[in-house]
Amino acid sequence: MPRKLDYPLTTIEKALLSANIAYGLGNTFTKEKFALKLNKKISGYFNTLVASITKFDLLKTKKNQIIITDLMKNIRLSYSEEEKKKYLQESFLKVPLYKKLWQNYETKKIPTEILEKILVKEYDVPSTIATKVKNNFLADLKFLNLHTSLGPQNIPSPTPEKNQKNHEPPNTTYSVHITGPNLNLEMEIKTPDDLKIVEMVLEKIRLNPSSTQI
Repeated sequence: MPRKLDYPLTTIEKALLSANIAYGLGNTFTKEKFALKLNKKISGYFNTLVASITKFDLLKTKKNQIIITDLMKNIRLSYSEEEKKKYLQESFLKVPLYKKLWQNYETKKIPTEILEKILVKEYDVPSTIATKVKNNFLADLKFLNLHTSLGPQNIPSPTPEKNQKNHEPPNTTYSVHITGPNLNLEMEIKTPDDLKIVEMVLEKIRLNPSSTQI
């Protein structure tokens, strides 16, 4: 039986982007409708994305249905950025692995140089995805500004994944920043899936440039 993961395989920033798109479909909708909205097919990638979003308690699934959670509604209907930040931090701590790491390192420095080994040895994270899990965790801390509550943290750049070429020159990652009505998207393009997300946002802007809501 496949191992059930208690952590997402994407960042909370990317999960929130897709969950915001789902929010426009109503309280309950089918997986097919969500996939169509994302301009994706029902596939392994799509199912992994949905599973990751549910880990943050932004969406939940019931058979073929996807449901907007109360936490996601609170994020969308926050009265202020501070209130929104509080709910996003709550979402982050819904992930069991992240909550354990947070509790262990809330008041001490995260040993980032050996965090991958810790994830494998102490938290049963498969070695094949330990770098990805580490990078996602650190990226989420930075996105939510949680690292400032952990003592004198110095969150490093993501560790290159094992299949990355050693001779690849540094600083070759593209990044985009799109702002507009109800939109403030800033992300790095590291994978083809990241590019698809940007293309999807641009398509929504093209179809309805005056009221794009992500």
